[in-house]
Amino acid sequence: MNTVSCRVEECVYNDNNLCKAKSIEVRSSGTLSVHSPDNTACGTFRDH
Repeated sequence: MNTVSCRVEECVYNDNNLCKAKSIEVRSSGTLSVHSPDNTACGTFRDH
């Protein structure tokens, strides 16, 4: 099993800085062209 690091303290899937979601979705954050992590967003995020 792969591990996915998570630094978003407000996400319900964050368990000691590891993502515990069954699956994750990473998408662009609205920009048409993605060239760095700054232009991406976690679509799996759920607030507490």
